[in-house]
Order: sequence, then C-alpha cells, then structure tokens
Amino acid sequence: MDQVGETLPIRLKPRKRSQAFLLIFFGFFFVFAILWMIVTSQPGASLTFNDVAVTDPYWRSKFPLLGIPFGLIGICGIAVAVLKMLPDSPYYYLELTSEGLTLCTLFKKQRFAWRDLPSFTSLRDESSSDDSTTITYYAAAIADAGNGGDPREILRISANEYGTKNNEQSADELAARLNRVREAALPTLARADARTSLSEDATARPVAEPAAARTGRGEILTMAETIDGPVYRLPIRLLPRKGGQIVQIIFFAFFLGFAIFWTTMAATMTWKANFGDSGTPEFWLGKLFPFFGLPFLLVGAGGIGRAILKMLPGGPYYHLEVSADGLLIRAPFRQRRYAWRELPEFDTLERRRSTKNGVRIDWYTVAMESLPPKPDMPAGASYQREVLRIFADEYGAKNGQQDAVDLAAWLNDLRTRARDKTLSATEQVQVPAGFIANAVNASPIGSRPIVRESTVVRR
Repeated sequence: MDQVGETLPIRLKPRKRSQAFLLIFFGFFFVFAILWMIVTSQPGASLTFNDVAVTDPYWRSKFPLLGIPFGLIGICGIAVAVLKMLPDSPYYYLELTSEGLTLCTLFKKQRFAWRDLPSFTSLRDESSSDDSTTITYYAAAIADAGNGGDPREILRISANEYGTKNNEQSADELAARLNRVREAALPTLARADARTSLSEDATARPVAEPAAARTGRGEILTMAETIDGPVYRLPIRLLPRKGGQIVQIIFFAFFLGFAIFWTTMAATMTWKANFGDSGTPEFWLGKLFPFFGLPFLLVGAGGIGRAILKMLPGGPYYHLEVSADGLLIRAPFRQRRYAWRELPEFDTLERRRSTKNGVRIDWYTVAMESLPPKPDMPAGASYQREVLRIFADEYGAKNGQQDAVDLAAWLNDLRTRARDKTLSATEQVQVPAGFIANAVNASPIGSRPIVRESTVVRR
C-alpha cells in the first residue's frame, strides 16, 4: 500500500456503460450488412442505382458484395467492445504501479516512469463538424517547454474511458488520482536512484593493482564481473515473431476473401437456378450448395484470428513463459506446465520435410527422456521419449539451427541453476541475442552493464 492509501498495482478498466453503446452501434452495422447481403441476393429484389433500375445480372450479382465492408466494421467494433468489457482482459487497461504507468490498447502498450511524467491536469478537446460540436475531456500530462515554446503533450487519458463519465469533473478526479500515486512514488524512486548512482560510482572505479598487492594472506577481495547486454527479471515471456504472423494474415486473408466471393456467387446462381421438385434430393443438394463454402470461411477467419492473437501485446494466449519454477506453453484453450525437476536436458532436433519446392528443414529445441529397454529389445538397447518440443524459429530470429542451439543452451543453464536451487523467483538473467526482440512481460533492467560481485579469498 502506498502513501495515498491505495494498494499498488492498480488496474483501471474502461467503463462498461460506454462499451454497451458501442455494442449497439456496431451491432447495427453488422445486422445491416447481413440483411443487405441477403435481400440484394434475392432474384426478385428491386435494385436501383442513381434512380435507375439495375437489371444486368452481372451488376446485380455485385450488390451483395457491398455489404462486406459494413460487416467487417461491425465485427471489429463488436470485438473491441467485448475485449474492453471482459473481466481481467489483457487489453485496454490503465495500470498504475510504484514505478510508473502503463496504458494498454489492442496493438500497443505504452509505459511511462513517474519520474518522466509531469503533473496531470484536465484537458478539454473540441471537435466540430457541420452539424454539431463534440467535447471530450482527458487527464493529460503536459510538459512545459521551458524556453518560451509551446507545451508538449506527453500523454492523454480519456475521462470517458477510465473516469466516471465524459465531463470536466471526471477528468479532474482522474488527474487528481494519478497525481496522488505519482507524488507518493517519486520519493521512493529518488531514493532508489540515489542508491543506484552510488553503486555505479563505486563499481566504475577500477580496483587499483597496488591495493591488491598490499593485502595479506587470508584477506578477502571483492572482484567485479561486468555483463554487457539487456538483462531481464524472471519470469520472461517469449512471444511468436510478428514477421511470421504477417505472412499468415496475408495468406488467410486471401483464403477468406476467395471463400466469401465463392459463397456469394454460388448463392446468387443457386437462387436463380431451377432444381425441380422440392421433394427430390437434387433440389436440396442444389439449395445447400452455397453452404459448402462455410468451412473455407471458418478456416480463413480462424487463421487470421490465430495470427492476430499471436501479435497482440503481452502475448496472453500464445507464448512460452520461463520462470524459476519451470516452463509454461500457452495456447488459447490449452496450457502445459513443465517443472525444471521433471524436464530432461535439452537438445536440438532437425526435421526434414519434402515439399513441391524442395526439402524444408525445421529446427526444434527438444527435451528427450531416456527410457529402459522394452522386453523385445536387444540387451543394452534403449529408446527415448519426447517430453517437450519447441519450434525455435517461432520465438527466435529465424536463424534455423542457431535459434535451436541458443534456446537449448539457455534453457539448460536455467534448468541446472533451478535444480541446484540457485535460481530465485526474480532472478536477473540474460536472454539469447536472437530472442531479445520477442522477450516481453518481464522487468527490463536496461541495456547498461550489470555488475556482479564475486568474493575471492587469498590463502
């Protein structure tokens, strides 16, 4: 609990009442799109363009496609509103901690340290149109230029989103709350910075060689080991590479677009066709013909959704989490946990697959367990069981074998330290170079050298 009586961290969620309005609004978009596509696909529908009746079959077949953009807008709007209303949603929140502030949206997560933020104040923003003027209120952090220049806005937070409602009083209350947490955290951060500065000054001074020479037998020396590169605090999440997901989105978007086009055209032709008596199997098979495209629609939409989930900030559904206890592999409907004490040593695995374009080679980091021989096996023989397989390029820099080797070495080091009980729950560890870009949800210490001290006893 901080000095203002609030238990940190605090996570503020968007107001549900404003999301209910968005659900209704975008739900109307979606229903309108569906009705438009159904009505304009009917053979007897009266279609006009600029007060001229459309009778050409080719252009009539294109009218249902005009509903697709409205349908996509409706689906996206509904999805955003639902994500904002979900309890403990990993998106759309404002989190306050003793170190700073985090503002998260669907594809972006902004972090600000309290020491880098000026005091918050309420901000009134007006946007005018031909018919009306819309006024929105924010709690904003605005820095003074100091040299007579215009103030610079660092951050603005919607009072309508995280306050009680969209008015000036709500913006004032939100700004006051943020300022209370900020002012309570600043003295603690100042003391921590002072300790860090003293530590850096002490370690920056080289150990004089003559002083070491003057030490007598049995005296204790302190030596510094400098480690370069970014260091992270456990637990660490490795997220899928975003480059690979972009390729998946393009592929499944083409797949989905083709499926929608095929289904729409099949429905248009089916309604025009005459399949004879309604009591015959041919009649019902003909009427059901457009529905054969639904599996392809689901495959395309599912592929796009899966790729988008892998690209979301924080990786709540697809990630590999490394902690002092073991590994967690997370998927939307499944998660697998492996304790370090239960995992055998990691190694690399090469898998070759023949494709029409040649041989494709994939590299994996695997944990293989040696098992006793089966009764029908010759004496001295043994076989292995695969406990865990990780596709290294999913989380690495797509360097094939090197990613698998680096990941195996890193996991083996952590496994050894955990088994020796020298790995704490908040241990500071380095991440292999190929995986740094995808390492998140940790406590980054920074890229400056971290100094570890070791004690040497002279005898």
